[in-house]
Amino acid sequence: MEPRQYLVLGMMSGTSMDGVDLALTQFTYQKAWKYEVLEARTVPYEKEWLDRFKKADSLRPEELIQLDHDYGKYLGLLASNFLNGREILLISSHGHTLFHRPEKGYSFQIGHGADVHAQTGLPVVCDFRSVDVALGGQGAPLVPVGETYLFSDYAFLVNLGGIANLTYRQADGKVKAKDFGFANMGLNLLASQKGRSYDDDGQMARKGRVSKDFTTALEQAYLKIPPVSLSRELFEQFLEPVLLDPNYLLEDRLCTFVHVLALKLRGELQVHLESEQLLKPRLLLTGGGAENSFLVDVLRAKTSDLCHLVVPSIEVIRYKEALIFGFLGLRRLMGATNALPSVTGALHESVGGALYGALKV
Repeated sequence: MEPRQYLVLGMMSGTSMDGVDLALTQFTYQKAWKYEVLEARTVPYEKEWLDRFKKADSLRPEELIQLDHDYGKYLGLLASNFLNGREILLISSHGHTLFHRPEKGYSFQIGHGADVHAQTGLPVVCDFRSVDVALGGQGAPLVPVGETYLFSDYAFLVNLGGIANLTYRQADGKVKAKDFGFANMGLNLLASQKGRSYDDDGQMARKGRVSKDFTTALEQAYLKIPPVSLSRELFEQFLEPVLLDPNYLLEDRLCTFVHVLALKLRGELQVHLESEQLLKPRLLLTGGGAENSFLVDVLRAKTSDLCHLVVPSIEVIRYKEALIFGFLGLRRLMGATNALPSVTGALHESVGGALYGALKV
């Protein structure tokens, strides 16, 4: 059987709003899926875009539509500049999530695919979450589909983006995933109190101490969050007021926030390991938080008796979600499942994503 190869550009903007991740990936199928990231880049957001995102919830309907299309044009220009004339199969664009309210029946990612297509002349898949939400699911997480096929060597996969999530496979073969806490959204918010966009390598957190009272305050805030996929709205409602409490030293808040996140991960691992009886399986750690050595050190210390924590190459750390959304777009074209009901809670499997433009056949 000859290998089949597909060249796809995946584009992703996460809840931490660091910028747009672009990953040009060659996917190869020959009995199993393999991937090779040929080139990847993060384009940081200029202040103008960050300001527009933050004001989105106060926009009139027409202004929100305009933002959707303006951002689509922006993504299209980024893709064109990045590709520089290279021919690929498609662009798979997650867009940027402004509103995620699956309990109300919607999840809205801006970056209209028609504009990305118009700027590039290439087929574009976008709007990955809406079908799953329409089927009663959370529309998230979707990354576990890619993890199942591309990272099957690991029993656990943890991504530390704005939100921290965990993926694992049960003994019956079902893939499960859940958001278990907030990561970079909290760290970046606290770092901003000293005029920094993030806590570089956890240097500020490393100077702090764990506060028992602040630990209790964070745990109580988490208990108030409903058992759904996490979002910026929930962070701002429940965690942000606690994190901004000036009665605790900033460094102590950072340090304590990290330790609480590590304890939450340990709790999730313990529940799964007790039911599956696995012996120190491997855990892959990716996302921006995996570049924070203090956070990694604390996670490893809290879980070393339960698993082997693996920090992969920098390209996988930074671009795993972008390359996986490239894969999800490819599966959309193939008519293959790219949302798992065992993960999202939907009525059944689905093939999500809107296609703009046509494939050459």
